[in-house]
Amino acid sequence: QGAFCGVEKWGNVNMGGCSGAIPHHRMIKKLLKYREEAVFRYEDGSLNPDTCGVYETAPFIAMGMSADNTCQRINEMTVFSSEYFHPYDYMSGENVITENTFSIHHFNGGWLDDKRKEERKKTVGEYNNILKRIYGQADYE
Repeated sequence: QGAFCGVEKWGNVNMGGCSGAIPHHRMIKKLLKYREEAVFRYEDGSLNPDTCGVYETAPFIAMGMSADNTCQRINEMTVFSSEYFHPYDYMSGENVITENTFSIHHFNGGWLDDKRKEERKKTVGEYNNILKRIYGQADYE
């Protein structure tokens, strides 16, 4: 096996939800190198707002990963689809548990400031309104 991690519904890697690796695994080294080279404070003093998902997904995509929520093998690391470790959809609030689900990463956005929490709340509402239009009102109330 060597190493594993999972993706969220959207296809982005989320190492914090569940991951593991043997010592000195080469994909973990790539992830760390990517972070070492990332700019977290811009020249104007503002902070880079990107979340871990950006830093964790980009190296996988560079190695050939498709961000399509499927199980893949990238650089001797198994990337599991969301049903394994991330069945919780933080947009709809639903858990989509299958026979492949091992754990649930309960995203709550605890690091978000009040402004971003309000933006997220608005986005979730808009997302649920779209689902209501697609699937019917009764399913998403």
